[in-house]
Amino acid sequence: MGYHRDATPDEIERGEATSWSIRAPEGIEHLSSEERWRRTNDDGVPYNHKIWVTEPKDSWVTPVELIAHDGYRPEALLRLFGPTAEGPDGIQGWLGVHVEHIKDTVIDTAIDLLESSLIDARIRDIFPPLPGPDNWPTDAEATEMAAHLAEPAEVSP
Repeated sequence: MGYHRDATPDEIERGEATSWSIRAPEGIEHLSSEERWRRTNDDGVPYNHKIWVTEPKDSWVTPVELIAHDGYRPEALLRLFGPTAEGPDGIQGWLGVHVEHIKDTVIDTAIDLLESSLIDARIRDIFPPLPGPDNWPTDAEATEMAAHLAEPAEVSP
């Protein structure tokens, strides 16, 4: 998550711009390539330099995102990722790098182990097909489900 904003001259000079595009004045589509080049370079800065900006909250993952967008069961979140922490602007959740680390080292590893160890029929016996993302909870439903995460009775060893 994030957005592009125009780079300042100082940021351009320091090489901090993360992307650029050729600046083209309006209405030059019908001109010859030489005339396009001349008009594009008239102001001496033929590029639109941009900087990718993220907000501190962009590095956080909330329970609602994990439930509604990634398909996690609310009761599994604390077992998988530990207790939530307070992030920027009062966000409750986990650092994105922490969630990715758990996904990479625990969840994906377990999935790979099961897929490589069991025949497909056995995997289907253990994990019958479940509804796909179209049937996952909405953000509102996930918010309601996540509200119960702070209750101590929800925490399992």
